Amino acid sequence: MTTTEILASLKNASLEERIAMIEVILQSVKDEISNNSQPKVPAQKFELLTFDLGEDINVIREDLYAERTT
Repeated sequence: MTTTEILASLKNASLEERIAMIEVILQSVKDEISNNSQPKVPAQKFELLTFDLGEDINVIREDLYAERTT
């Protein structure tokens, strides 16, 4: 069957048949994604280094974020 023939047959199919076809296509896409996905890299632990600026720094977040939007 050509693509044109398939599309023509889908236009004449019932709603239930079209939904079933969509589910089959979706499942095949999910299978392909899971087969092609790269293995996840395990999370690495890290040590957070802290430092002292010598004094408390108070930041107004609204002003800080406003600079990003302008």
